[in-house]
Amino acid sequence: MLLNTSLFGAPMDRLVLLAVLVTVLLTQH
Repeated sequence: MLLNTSLFGAPMDRLVLLAVLVTVLLTQH
């Protein structure tokens, strides 16, 4: 995870944000 975060910091952050948004939407439903 640490290596992936270092190599793909931006993409991982984007994916994490998208995942959080999707989770929130599903939770609200």
